[in-house]
Amino acid sequence: MDSSKYFRDKTNDRSLFQIVSGEVGRFLIFFSLAFLAFLAYMLWGTGSITQASQDKLKIEIKNLMPAPLIPGTKVSKTVVEPVNLPPSPKTQPPSGSALATITIPVIGLQMVVVQGTDTNDLKLGPGHYVNSSLPGYGGNVAIAGHRTTYLHPFYSLNNVQAGSQIFLSTPNGTLEYLVTNIDVRSPSSIWVLNPSPTNDILTLTTCNPRYSAATRLVVTAHYYGTVETKTSGVPSTPKKVVQKSGNSGIGSQIVLGNAGSGYKGSILPGALAFFVYALLRLGFRKLKLRFALLLLAAGLLCEWYILFYLFQEVAKGLPASF
Repeated sequence: MDSSKYFRDKTNDRSLFQIVSGEVGRFLIFFSLAFLAFLAYMLWGTGSITQASQDKLKIEIKNLMPAPLIPGTKVSKTVVEPVNLPPSPKTQPPSGSALATITIPVIGLQMVVVQGTDTNDLKLGPGHYVNSSLPGYGGNVAIAGHRTTYLHPFYSLNNVQAGSQIFLSTPNGTLEYLVTNIDVRSPSSIWVLNPSPTNDILTLTTCNPRYSAATRLVVTAHYYGTVETKTSGVPSTPKKVVQKSGNSGIGSQIVLGNAGSGYKGSILPGALAFFVYALLRLGFRKLKLRFALLLLAAGLLCEWYILFYLFQEVAKGLPASF
């Protein structure tokens, strides 16, 4: 069967308005399907990327830990009174490297924390704000995490309450923090990341509410003590907490969790996706049915890879902790 003759006969019976409106309708259907695929990618597909990264990071972090990790549920343990945490070093680890494991029993979270809060860093898991105190040290340790995408580590962060436990397993030992404040702030409230000269604290930030980046949920927890484990050796000598200062300010941070890298990178793959769609439509009009079906199979395969790349580029434009 000659598909081109079929389409020519149909076209001759239609007005220009009918032809144009028909093509616009088909394109809108294609666009709607692509948008639904994008939503599925963001909500579920990104999780597989983070899970694969976390599996590798767990092996990496295991070699840095001097003691077993705290399980994701409440367990019997001994907590030594707060000790003098060492000041955070001025040098920062490489971006994306494993730093610690964060455990929040009340929401069933246990994930590896990486260095950095850029889009590529937070794809790996919760990210440590560069220039805030490093996990395991004194001052303000600040960590950001996704709320709805990339395995959404902080999806249920709103469920923590005053007194909820948070554990940071670091090369300096496992530290326990108790939640003291849960606040909703504007994205520009970067002062929550400032050094803490009087207390050793942990600050967690994520987009708020879920599926939106209008505000930021900020959880603050104070250092309670160091967790003793069976392999921790001689217990630390209890000491009174002294004032510690973190690293320099977070002047490079524009908003909490970063604002995303923009959508410029999505222009080319978007144009290419539209070109392939137009080529497929033209092929069905001009080619015989057998060749048109072959073109459709090859075109759909190309379109899938192009759309997958496009989704990744569009995701970069979203706030980093979305």
